[in-house]
Amino acid sequence: MRALYNAGYPVPRPIAHNRHTIVMSLVPGLPLRNVTIESFGEVGEGLISDEENTEKEMAKRERQKAERDSRIASLYAAIMEQALSLAEVGVIHGDFNEFNILIANVPDPDDSIPMPKQPMSPILIDFPQITSFSHPQAQEYFDRDVECIKTYFRKRYHFESSESGPLFEEALERRNTSTRRMVDVEVEAMGFNRKMGKELEEALRAQREGQSEDQDDVDEDAEGNEAEEVNELMEGTTKEDKEETLESKTLADVKEKEGASEATKDNESNQQALTAEALSSLAELSLTTSTVKPKDSGQRCNARTNLKKAAGWAI
Repeated sequence: MRALYNAGYPVPRPIAHNRHTIVMSLVPGLPLRNVTIESFGEVGEGLISDEENTEKEMAKRERQKAERDSRIASLYAAIMEQALSLAEVGVIHGDFNEFNILIANVPDPDDSIPMPKQPMSPILIDFPQITSFSHPQAQEYFDRDVECIKTYFRKRYHFESSESGPLFEEALERRNTSTRRMVDVEVEAMGFNRKMGKELEEALRAQREGQSEDQDDVDEDAEGNEAEEVNELMEGTTKEDKEETLESKTLADVKEKEGASEATKDNESNQQALTAEALSSLAELSLTTSTVKPKDSGQRCNARTNLKKAAGWAI
């Protein structure tokens, strides 16, 4: 939920969690299963006694029914758009149904207040079963989510969409053309396993190494340019000056190598001294722990801890 919230999706704001309990912002709405057909608008069904007003009343009913169907279709389209939109970050909800979709701006059919100007809009919850588009059965999960909403709207609101979609191919196209951060990678959604994560890390490492090789090529070009500049400067000098310059450069290189060799020897001697000191401490501590009987378990635990530390220093 936090990853989707940060990505701008219509989910409650996550505040905190403890084991299976989640604290989130209050959603001003109802679960889809509690939204009745009357919430989309009333349609008169009473008997018409006056024959002169029959046509007028029938026209009014047809207009009310068309407005209601339009609101139902608008909500249906908004929910299906969320199913497609999730594909842009590489995930499938996995349990897309009337229990896990909250509807904001639902009017009260028993209230005399007119329909709100803001249309009803879906808010998604419940993500333990979220699935990656890399999952082998991704199409089955996506099609199941879509069919679940279609079945509910058909049974609950007597609404049947004139379009067959959304299709898995449409969702996959959105995923492949998206430039957004993939949530399935971030949260390791079902279907994005450790092997895929390892492959992703290797791809990123190869990319970094490729950039490093490009930088090495740039450095080599710079060294070549520097050598050319030196040659150009030496072209105007005499043979004696060239020999003197090369001789001084050679002496400087030799001194630099000697300094590096001495530094290496000092480093090795320091490491040997540290290793000898650590081994000595280890032997002394081992002797102490084997000959002295601790008074309680706490002392024994401390002795073992110190022994492990000394072993680590020695290594």
